[in-house]
Amino acid sequence: MVLITAGLVFSQDSLGRNASPRDLYQEGLAYQLQERYYQAIETYKLALIGNQHYIDPMIGLAQSFFALEEYNEALFWIEKSNIYDKNRSDLKNLKGRILISRGRFSEARSLFEEVRSSEPNNLDANFGLAELEIAEGKVRSGTVLFEETLKMEPANRKALLTLTVLYDSLGNDSKSEQYIRQALHYHFDNVTTQYLAAQHYFLLEKYDLSESHAKTALAIRSDHQPSIHLLGNLYLKTNNFTEAVNFLNQSIRVNPSDHLVWYALGLAYTKLGSIDRSLLAYDRALSLRPDDEITRLALERNLIDNLTMETPLRERYALYHLRRGISFEEKNIYPKALAEFRRGMKVDPHARDIRLSYAGIYKKMGYPSKYLSELKVLADLFPVTSEIEDEIEIQSSLQEETVANTWRINQFSVETNKPRYSFALYILPEQENVDHFAGGDILLEYFTDLMLHEEHIEVPMAATILSFADGFRRARENSTDYFFIMDLAESERKFNAGGILYSSHTGSPLKNYSIMRTGNDKVTEAMVRLVDEISSDLTPIGTILERKFTTVLVNLGRMDGLQREHKFSIIRKGNLNLKSDDFGHEYTDDGIVGTLTIEESDELVSTGEVEWDGFFDMINIGDFIIPFIEEEEPQEAETEEPVEPVEEPYPPIRLYERIINIR
Repeated sequence: MVLITAGLVFSQDSLGRNASPRDLYQEGLAYQLQERYYQAIETYKLALIGNQHYIDPMIGLAQSFFALEEYNEALFWIEKSNIYDKNRSDLKNLKGRILISRGRFSEARSLFEEVRSSEPNNLDANFGLAELEIAEGKVRSGTVLFEETLKMEPANRKALLTLTVLYDSLGNDSKSEQYIRQALHYHFDNVTTQYLAAQHYFLLEKYDLSESHAKTALAIRSDHQPSIHLLGNLYLKTNNFTEAVNFLNQSIRVNPSDHLVWYALGLAYTKLGSIDRSLLAYDRALSLRPDDEITRLALERNLIDNLTMETPLRERYALYHLRRGISFEEKNIYPKALAEFRRGMKVDPHARDIRLSYAGIYKKMGYPSKYLSELKVLADLFPVTSEIEDEIEIQSSLQEETVANTWRINQFSVETNKPRYSFALYILPEQENVDHFAGGDILLEYFTDLMLHEEHIEVPMAATILSFADGFRRARENSTDYFFIMDLAESERKFNAGGILYSSHTGSPLKNYSIMRTGNDKVTEAMVRLVDEISSDLTPIGTILERKFTTVLVNLGRMDGLQREHKFSIIRKGNLNLKSDDFGHEYTDDGIVGTLTIEESDELVSTGEVEWDGFFDMINIGDFIIPFIEEEEPQEAETEEPVEPVEEPYPPIRLYERIINIR
């Protein structure tokens, strides 16, 4: 077998021990130029075995590890190279780019400026400064710097392709078209040029052109993963599911270890109604990448939507969540354990062990009534052991004098009477910036599920929308209080979940959320944290359920954060309205009929003593209670800039990661 690349010819056994370090370095460089970084790393290390002081393979290793986002390893080889030559500008530029990726922007800027002071026309230093602007969110100024750099070398491929991506992100189609045409003119036979042309036309919904360029990229290099992913996604996007299945199956024969291809194949089979094959494809993707959370969510959605309750597959995949929940429980991380058990029950509602663990978590979290309630649900669904029967009896005896029992009320049936905030949850197609095709749809469903578990939130609708106006209209038509447009960004190592919350009454933006997470659980952790932040911004509201003289029962409890001595204002029914331009409520002074001081609380109900305002007692069942706000000295209001939607469809961190490895 003969490999012909970049004008070099190598035999299959050129990795043998007889090859010289220089020959091995040249072969490693050829692999690196082809973006075959694993082979490049192997070959560079072989070169260093022959000559441990050879600096060029060290630099190649630093660059290859940087391309794989292995920044610690890249820094190791930069420092090793510095032993032999600490003044090389290419090493300083590479270190600066690593510092950008770590958020150390000022240090990176110093390195680039140091290079430019001695080499004013150093392209890599200029590129580094431009990339730094992008990473800091200054997309337009970064774009200007790239254009200025292009004047030094008008045919520079990196500058032309980067400007294509940047102008695509800014929505300037004419400028991005100009630069991709120039790039194709000068670098038609380059795989990255063809791929980014395909991506450019995909974004413009010119699918015929996109398909043509993706196929050209694959003709240049048949195993180019980004082009394979793009072409598979294109067939899915255009509902050509049979063609998607055929193409993806061919791609798997080229590279059977690409988990994203298996994921896309699972999605294609789902669209064709071949659920068994879909599950097999998703399962294969998970065997290759067990930490692929979006694939797992897609597989679980298939199980939930399409398979009977009795299928053994439900039990198998629910067991994953049981094990994770137990692991979190052992570390006393109860909220995460609760989330895992809850997800496991959704996958397999007949999972007795998960329901038992789910009940037990509430006991450990200090909610004994909820624990007892879940044990009773368990007893209704499954044959119970004598131990569980004894536990139900013990807990029932211990809770004879709770608030709920004293007032003869089932607090877990009245929770539906609690005032809830209603949400419409949306995603725009251009804001589901995830590597998994249709991943935004999968994550919207997961996000909705998480929101529904918040006691004071309801979600009458969740959908993909065409525009802000479309979402605003539908939110009003469904009489929701708020609507939220999600904004997602996924990369190999990071995940960002965020979006903007709007008033459904006026369309006014209320708050912009952004949660970044890294690590194996980055997706679910970011989504859970996003829900927590939204939930914490909502004021708990309850109503008076019953009254005995000056003592009242209300439908807020310890699970809503209530404690003894907490004070609430009592607002006459019909006098409480949501603010249209901020969180919270508005009411007139004459709508306040009294004050409530909490004395004792269960999980979802509490009792307290009321004091009425004025001479007459106007407090009635059904009146609202909201947290009491102490009067403050009037202060000069601070001017705040209004929240505006993000200018670009890609958050800066996502955009930066899309351009750093363009060559």
